[in-house]
Amino acid sequence: MRRHVLFVFLALLSGTAAHAEQLQLSISQDARGEWPFIGQVSHGYDKLGLCTGTLIAPDKVLTAAHCVVNPDSRRIAPFHRVRFRAGLHDGEEVASSFAARIDVHPRYLDALNDKATLPLDLFEYDVALVSLKHPMPQLMQAHVSMVQDMSGAVSVLGYQKDSKEVLVDYVGCAVILRDPRFLGLSCAVQSGTSGGPVLKQIDGEWQVAGVVVARTGTKRDDIKGVAVRIDQDRLPAIFPDTFR
Repeated sequence: MRRHVLFVFLALLSGTAAHAEQLQLSISQDARGEWPFIGQVSHGYDKLGLCTGTLIAPDKVLTAAHCVVNPDSRRIAPFHRVRFRAGLHDGEEVASSFAARIDVHPRYLDALNDKATLPLDLFEYDVALVSLKHPMPQLMQAHVSMVQDMSGAVSVLGYQKDSKEVLVDYVGCAVILRDPRFLGLSCAVQSGTSGGPVLKQIDGEWQVAGVVVARTGTKRDDIKGVAVRIDQDRLPAIFPDTFR
């Protein structure tokens, strides 16, 4: 059954559409004012590279699990090496803190070490929460909620290895496939955007609907990126100890 679901999903991912427009990347010039809750997650390991994270509470950063797990040891990176640089843009940050605690989805490490794990199962568990050593109550935070209406454009922002200290806005990105676990994105997210948010503005507040975990397919595919769905009920269920 799991393999059947995977094949169906991959078939959807590989569907082509000749009429689809090529999305362009745009540098967010007003990143500091508009996106202070988005920042870079770095680890101190070359092989881990860099990722993106979202401040969802004064001391909590939402990101992807593979952003904070050493690919060689398959262990969570030491706290003192994981750093969140809030509002980083053009080499300048609004605030910065190292981690005081890191929690990954309780099934992620088991799935990572299980050779029988299917890619989509690993994607489903690819969520982490970084607790900051120095909270950032002065900054605006994004909210996690159940976003019902995902029509139209969504905001997907993050960093890239080619421009590590510049926040990139994936202009015109849309959710073109939605199921209980995943959001299929029309934008070809790049390395470094992992852990970044899928945002929808509702009543003037930015709501986090998903966490970017992978790029998929080719330039001809409809779905170019995959995000794990997140909502206000699922997050405390994944990390009950940190939401007491």
